[in-house]
Amino acid sequence: MRTHSSLRTLVPMALGSTLLLVGCSSGGGEPAGGEENPAPGQEASAEQPEQPAEEPAPAAVTNEQIRTAIEAIDVEGVDLTVTDSAATEGADEALDENQVEPAECRAALENMPGVGSSESAAVSGIANNGMMFGGSALEDAQTAEELLAAQEQMPERCAEFTMTNAAGETGEVAIAPYDQAPEGATGYTMTTQAGGVAIDVNIVFGTVGNAFVLGAFVPEMAVDGQQKLDEGYGQLVESLESQAG
Repeated sequence: MRTHSSLRTLVPMALGSTLLLVGCSSGGGEPAGGEENPAPGQEASAEQPEQPAEEPAPAAVTNEQIRTAIEAIDVEGVDLTVTDSAATEGADEALDENQVEPAECRAALENMPGVGSSESAAVSGIANNGMMFGGSALEDAQTAEELLAAQEQMPERCAEFTMTNAAGETGEVAIAPYDQAPEGATGYTMTTQAGGVAIDVNIVFGTVGNAFVLGAFVPEMAVDGQQKLDEGYGQLVESLESQAG
């Protein structure tokens, strides 16, 4: 029987996988080239026009602002419990107890915030009806965009993998593109299957400045899940844009 406990076990793993930091490093931009030295006897012009002042960088989104935005989501029938790193609750134990093949998929799961050696924080809200919303404040907007790009590649790079527990029972996981993401977002469907029972999780994600944000729902649990996802995700993004100014 598929209960709330199933949601707490399977969906966190699926949602957590959307917070991967695969290939995302702080790097920064390329160093600027050095100025050429003037030719011998040639002096730099003192009448060069002043360079315009750089626009101030937009305020960085914080995890506290993400928490505020999730707590403010107001969608009928969606009562979220918001906690830090809830998206990966139990995921580290699940990974410890399971063998994941191929290895690159295991590495991806191990690098999600709150699992293994990852130190990246995340905030998420989960409801009893199979709805979830979450986000993570990353170092900068470039890092968030790189993470988004990595997630867009997941259906191709990790379309199928298996998880085998200590008892030797093997479950299959598949990732396929999801074409009903809200405007400005992208997404995929993660399907977990074990013992002939399959559960889908539709996940959408995007960025707001340096914040990576997402929404998810289990179709068989969430009545009008797509509509609620659209509403909640839109409110999440709008709130963060407003807070960031």
